[in-house]
Amino acid sequence: MINRFLIVIVAVIVLPLIGAGAAHAQTDTPPPAVFNPAVAFDGAGASNPASAADLQRLYNRLEQQDEELRQLRDQLGTLQNEVRVLPPVSNGEFPAPQPAGVVPAGAAESPQVFQLQDRLDAMEKRLDDQAAQHPSVGNSSADGYEVGSDLHFSATWNKGLQFETPNKDFRFHVGGVLQFDLNYFDNPPGIQNPASKGGIGPQPDSLDFRRIRLRMDGTMYEVFDWIVQVDFANMVTPAGTPNAQSPATTSPAFDEMYINWGDIPYIGNLRFGNIKEPMGFEHMMTDSQLPFMERSYLQDFVFGPFNGGYAPGIEMINWRQDLSATWSLGWFGADDDQFGFSLGNDYAGTGRLTWCPYYDEPSGGAYMMHLGVSGSVQSTDEGFVRLRTRGDIRSGPPGILNPIYVDTNYTGTINANSQNIFCGEFACVMGSFSVVAEYAGSTIPNATISGVDHGTPLFQGGYVQCAYLLTGEHEVYDRKRATFERIVPYENAFWVHDANGNCCHGWGAWQILARYNTIDLNDNGITGGELNSFTLGLNWIWNAQARMQFNYDFTDRSAVKTTPQADINSVGTRFSFDF
Repeated sequence: MINRFLIVIVAVIVLPLIGAGAAHAQTDTPPPAVFNPAVAFDGAGASNPASAADLQRLYNRLEQQDEELRQLRDQLGTLQNEVRVLPPVSNGEFPAPQPAGVVPAGAAESPQVFQLQDRLDAMEKRLDDQAAQHPSVGNSSADGYEVGSDLHFSATWNKGLQFETPNKDFRFHVGGVLQFDLNYFDNPPGIQNPASKGGIGPQPDSLDFRRIRLRMDGTMYEVFDWIVQVDFANMVTPAGTPNAQSPATTSPAFDEMYINWGDIPYIGNLRFGNIKEPMGFEHMMTDSQLPFMERSYLQDFVFGPFNGGYAPGIEMINWRQDLSATWSLGWFGADDDQFGFSLGNDYAGTGRLTWCPYYDEPSGGAYMMHLGVSGSVQSTDEGFVRLRTRGDIRSGPPGILNPIYVDTNYTGTINANSQNIFCGEFACVMGSFSVVAEYAGSTIPNATISGVDHGTPLFQGGYVQCAYLLTGEHEVYDRKRATFERIVPYENAFWVHDANGNCCHGWGAWQILARYNTIDLNDNGITGGELNSFTLGLNWIWNAQARMQFNYDFTDRSAVKTTPQADINSVGTRFSFDF
């Protein structure tokens, strides 16, 4: 009885497959065309216009046959296992199962099994023959592909909404950044003097959007990358208003807007548009991934004083093949606005060189060291120079509502033809602990104020910061951009009810930070003021795209003009989301 049962099972599984094959053989439909390499390639090995389509059809056919082959192997294995565990019954007793690989006599001689094995062998031979005609089919690294040959886009969420083709030669991303701040200040009355007396002016508590950005970026034809990003949280003063605390209005500002031509021999990447000048470690970081609510004083001082860190220009960017070093050199308009244009003969030549002497590959950079230098030689914007910086925590949205803590304009407008900037960078990651330090200086040759010669003053600043991830993650070092990237928590933060109504939660990533920050704008008779600040931070990183930041800042401000030395205490909280 069991023999008959086994035969029925084999027949049910195998005979429809054999019948389908026989029916296909009896039809009048001609077999699919066999790929002919001589048609697709000329004698020199160059492809004619039909070669890409032929290769794609062959590749798809081989993939389909390989899948069918896998299914047949599975079916054959299932049948062989059945005959091993269901041997013939003798005297009504079930004998012990045979060892693996041993088939009882007479059990494997079923015609259906032989037919299935023959079909499997024939298909393997046909697959081998077709692969031998063109051995590189299916191996994209050896055979390559024609750019733009497959323009079918698929959508996925990869730290934002992404659309891309199978070969990734076309890509499109739509995203943005949203950051909302709650900031509180405790200042002595004297420091709120107007700027004419060396004070910072009013600094009220504030609830505001720090950044509201919309972004589109993508790739075209494999080597052309592009970005368009606009910030809507930007304040300007209407024409004719008497001072910086007068009513202001919002105005969209240009952030990153460029086209990048990549993979150029000897050059690497050629980038042109409104781009970041290559200076500084924290300056090159993405705004949504900053460890503190604001960058150090160096950002306002030299990296992005009045243009948000972006300037119109053209830049070459490249790196070593082993990613141990990067270099970039650019020519920019020395503009002092956020609208992506420069007028006149005011230019800047800026370059950056970085070296990563140690990077632990197995841990993905959990242990690494970074060194860098950068510099810029600039002609001044319309013959004037102004150096100033705002606080570590700011009152009001970006723009003229933010109080200025130190400013060379306290002494007067500096007249000069050029400005030189030089910077040094250091970063180190040791597991969950990291250290970053930077220094920057600026000299202004032949500086004068109201006709008075001030020689070549040197203004300088720097910071040192330490951070530790309590939940075990580590800072992520981008070896091509030579700066830190986003931290992805081991576990996302959540707090929900499960199916049984019980609360369950995830912690996200937690990071503690400390920073010492300083700047000195006093030299050669120019008294812009001096700042020394200490900032403590706590970051709760909910997931790869959302975080909450808490900063406490203590700033010691030197006396300026008739405004005495004073201490500024401030507390800030930020909710940040990018996609």
